[in-house]
Amino acid sequence: MFKKSIVSLLVLAMSICASAQSNNEAYGHRIKPSDNKTVKSINEVGSFPQTDIQYWVGKGTNKVVVVMQWDEYTDESQRIALAWGVKFSGTVKALDLLDSIATYDSRFSYSFGAGLLTNMEYHDADLDLVPYQNWLCYKVNGEWAMGYADQDMTDGDFMEISDGCNWNLTTAVAVSNPNPERDDVENDFYERVCQGDDYMGYGFTVRNVMTDTVVSDTVNITVLKDSITNVHISVIMPVFGEDSARINAGETYHWGGRDLTVSGDYTDTLPSAEGCDSIVTLHLTVDQSSALDMNSDCDFRIAVNPVKAGNEIMVYTPENVTVEVIAASGNRVYMLEVNEGESQLPGIGTKGVYFIKLTDRRGGVRTEKVVVE
Repeated sequence: MFKKSIVSLLVLAMSICASAQSNNEAYGHRIKPSDNKTVKSINEVGSFPQTDIQYWVGKGTNKVVVVMQWDEYTDESQRIALAWGVKFSGTVKALDLLDSIATYDSRFSYSFGAGLLTNMEYHDADLDLVPYQNWLCYKVNGEWAMGYADQDMTDGDFMEISDGCNWNLTTAVAVSNPNPERDDVENDFYERVCQGDDYMGYGFTVRNVMTDTVVSDTVNITVLKDSITNVHISVIMPVFGEDSARINAGETYHWGGRDLTVSGDYTDTLPSAEGCDSIVTLHLTVDQSSALDMNSDCDFRIAVNPVKAGNEIMVYTPENVTVEVIAASGNRVYMLEVNEGESQLPGIGTKGVYFIKLTDRRGGVRTEKVVVE
């Protein structure tokens, strides 16, 4: 009989141990937080500094800190409390805070029924947390609160949930953000180029830039950090201007580094203050009615007009004169001195309209047109 009692006690003890082991396995295994997590104190009235919260969920200007405590009372080293920050607008219920955390943080989940919180779990690479006890209690600002669906929460409140209602932890871990924000570095540079020019700078080469454009390059530094370079290229358009001038026949108009004596439109390209082209057009008019005879008996003649390209030009002048042959563009072909009487001027090899300008010793000027075919 005594032996049977001992055996019965042994069987009962083994059954209790098996039941306890089964209960521990059912509620999961918990490990301590890794060293890189920040642990902050909770004082006797219940608080956790908002400035130490690493992960805020929800949206709004009101803020509440929520601390959840998992209490493995059989092993103090396994106890842990986690802290979240919740943002919201207006007034919300305590249950709304849990909804917000579960919505934004997939590591956390909970069950609620018949007005009671029946489960809360948290799982990440470091922690595997489920309640050890069969009941969960909570306080607001260190005081026992109403039901989760009835308790109003306002800005600055502090909410604690305890596995087993033991409230025996004095520190909590601020959970990290599972979706950390990127820390990209973006640099914008602004450059100007003349229209049609090539741009080279900051590692970019853009050919024949005609319109405003933006070029970008991204260099990866870390998983959460890129260095982004944006170059905004503005095109400086050419400046177009027009000018008009009128001179008397025989006069010379100095413009754009040239001496002009013939009516026509002339263009010149000038650099602007920014180094780009400014294109100016001159409309020059030569008043032939003001031409002066070299003397009252002047008899200047071109023997053959038109003249074939390359052939000498036969002219007659009543006295010694200076002869200039000028192209229609205003460029001088040649200039020479001829004596009174018949003279042979060098031929012109390029077809077109030319002007023969004669100037006597008294400054008298006469201009005649010759066509080279």
